Amino acid sequence: MVYKEQLQNIYSDLQKQKNLLERQQRDLPDGYLNIRTYEEKCYYTWQIPKGGRRKKTFRKGITKDKEQINKLVRKRYLNGAISRIDKDLQLLEGILAQYKEIDEDSVMKEYIQKHPDLKEGLHYGNMSNEEWMEDYRKPEGLYEDGLKSTSSLGDRMRSKGELIIASRLEFFGIPYRYEARIPHPDVNRVPDFTIRRPRDGKIFYWEHLGRTTDMRYLEENIRKLREYADIGITPWDNLIITYDQDDGGIDVKKIDAIIKGWLL
Repeated sequence: MVYKEQLQNIYSDLQKQKNLLERQQRDLPDGYLNIRTYEEKCYYTWQIPKGGRRKKTFRKGITKDKEQINKLVRKRYLNGAISRIDKDLQLLEGILAQYKEIDEDSVMKEYIQKHPDLKEGLHYGNMSNEEWMEDYRKPEGLYEDGLKSTSSLGDRMRSKGELIIASRLEFFGIPYRYEARIPHPDVNRVPDFTIRRPRDGKIFYWEHLGRTTDMRYLEENIRKLREYADIGITPWDNLIITYDQDDGGIDVKKIDAIIKGWLL
């Protein structure tokens, strides 16, 4: 489930928006705009309440000062927007504090630890593989100009290696999602393939790494694998890692062996 991640993303976006508005607010004058109507004409006064070292309320007529009027109108909007964001942030904090994941493993963790032979029952009657493949939304703006190849299912992909892996998964009837975000609040990563093993519904992640001679690329992937390990996504359990050959090719026999050994 990605609901908690979505709530946290909303919270983060609101916090960023609040910070942006507060920076704008600091550049605007103190006080507020007072509007008085007399004989169908509006008269504008800049007012700053007394407080601190200010013993009296400051008042200044600014009816002809359009720039100062606009600044104070903008400040009124910023104050209102920040106030609303603060209320939304408080609501989200309360929701996140009480939110609990509803995926099978989280709900039944203790039960399955005592009876691991019954784990397959968690996935009984779950959505079909076809429904699962379609039930996700690809991240937007993820280097879309690098998607140059298209699989037989219509997924646009980045590399020849990924295209071959996709074709072999399709050949063996293995359901997958291409570039689906990890549903975990502590990791903002998008693996190449998220795979649902047909026989028991277990989720695997497959990363195919090219550019094996590019040290910066490899270092970034090392960071990625460490983040995966921190949330329980590890090789020889639920993470598959493959590489391009030195000449940029890919051995399809090895891909088939991995699929047969892990995913069928």
